[in-house]
Amino acid sequence: MGEIILSSKTNIVSDNIDATSELNAKGILKYPGTPQVLTGAGAINLTTIITHLVTAGIGDAVTLADGVEGQIKIILMKTLTAGGHTSVLTPAHFAQGATITFDAVDCIITMLFSNGTWHWTGGINITLA
Repeated sequence: MGEIILSSKTNIVSDNIDATSELNAKGILKYPGTPQVLTGAGAINLTTIITHLVTAGIGDAVTLADGVEGQIKIILMKTLTAGGHTSVLTPAHFAQGATITFDAVDCIITMLFSNGTWHWTGGINITLA
């Protein structure tokens, strides 16, 4: 099996890199683009990897549509505009329940879309229900 090794000297210009065996990245792995900033209620996009939430009230209703197989999404509570404000995320399909509540700055969740549903892969200070 072959391997692809990326280092600080590697310069790849491509929309896609497929590694069928092993992919090694040396150094810092950065997600491209500017994070989405969602203030208050609304839909989280599927076009950026990272979304920052900014609360506008108590129980801001936030939605997340189904992604594509293998898609990763990271959602972070960036700013609480007042004490007691929260964001409640309802993914279209979620393996671990129905909602995810963010109620403090730096609450974060990482999810993977696979087999037709979002799966929680890690998180800090979130409430799954």
